[in-house]
Amino acid sequence: YDIIYNGSSGKGSHQTVWNLFSTVKELNTLGIHNSGYRMLEKRKCADYIPNETITKTDMALMNREAEKIINKLT
Repeated sequence: YDIIYNGSSGKGSHQTVWNLFSTVKELNTLGIHNSGYRMLEKRKCADYIPNETITKTDMALMNREAEKIINKLT
C-alpha cells in the first residue's frame, strides 16, 4: 500500500505532518507524534489494503488517541 499511498512524491501529506511533530523541537515537546503515526497506520490499512478489517476496538483506540492529541493542542 505504500506505493498507492505515497504516490510519486515518496511521502503522504499526513505523514509529513506527523514528521513535523517528531522533528521540530517545539512540536516534539507535545509528545503527540506517536499517537499520530498510530492513527495514520490504521487509516492507511483501512483505505489501501483490500479486505482489511478495522474493529470496534481499533476505532475506540483511535478515538482515544485523537482525544489525547486534541487535549494537548488546546
